[in-house]
Amino acid sequence: MNEKPPLYENRRLLLITILYLAIALIGSIIIGIFDQKISNSFITLRKSSEFLTNFAHFFDRSFFSGDGFGGQDPSYFIIILSFLAYCISFIPKIGKFLIPFRKYFGYLIATILALTVINRGFKVLFARARPGIVAEEQSLYSTMWTFGKLSFIEALKKGSFTSGHTTVAVFLVSFGFISTCTKKRGIVLFTFCITLIYSILMALARVFEGDHYLSDGFWAILIGIPIIGWIYYRVFQIPAQEAGAHKIYTHAEELVWGILFVVFFASIIACIISIRYIFIEFHWYFLIIVPCSILLAILTQIGSVKLLNK
Repeated sequence: MNEKPPLYENRRLLLITILYLAIALIGSIIIGIFDQKISNSFITLRKSSEFLTNFAHFFDRSFFSGDGFGGQDPSYFIIILSFLAYCISFIPKIGKFLIPFRKYFGYLIATILALTVINRGFKVLFARARPGIVAEEQSLYSTMWTFGKLSFIEALKKGSFTSGHTTVAVFLVSFGFISTCTKKRGIVLFTFCITLIYSILMALARVFEGDHYLSDGFWAILIGIPIIGWIYYRVFQIPAQEAGAHKIYTHAEELVWGILFVVFFASIIACIISIRYIFIEFHWYFLIIVPCSILLAILTQIGSVKLLNK
């Protein structure tokens, strides 16, 4: 009854896109100019403040690393519980009561898989050295969205762009999108604000800790939120599922899609990296990786489309 006309929705989406791009552009210009100075200033402030030291350490540590409960753990616990609930929902009788919530569990699983592979892909592709490494060798410094000088293995383990911790935190914004099913603006606004603030705090903590530049966290958030929304509205069309206008997936399609997306994006990154190294440090196997990765990306994309539309 109170549904907005398509033209209204399109205008709203256009305004949100323009605002988002404006924030990305202006933020990148300002942060890009002062990125290294901000990092050095934050580290100096942290060293002189016990509160900031504890703040940074809390968001850095994790229960699963043996360091006690930390900033990453809310996301980790939700991921584990979602996966368990998702699997149990397919068990006859036992998981029957979880079936109505399966689409949300599947959405959360697919989302963290997508965010993780994008984050790791960017780390390897841009090979940006972290502030601690740059402090020892200034020549290794590179700005955001430019190629750094770390090796493939170093970039995979210690690449700076984008922030992995912040990506894990921004995963919680998924609940902002899920909350839209309540149709209550107050709940939706509260959920988005809380999860976004938590993501920003994580990004700041990583700068205080000296493990990332502000631009690493800034872009982890800016990249993560559209991906989360895209999966919610376009890939699984959860609002349409709730309204009965789209089929409910019953054969673990969400999990399979997430795995296919990991392979797809990894293939794209492998292709780009190989093309880059063909001109930097040529090896014959790069000529094989490029066509194979393109073919694999095409096949996984076809598989994804068929999976969700069969």
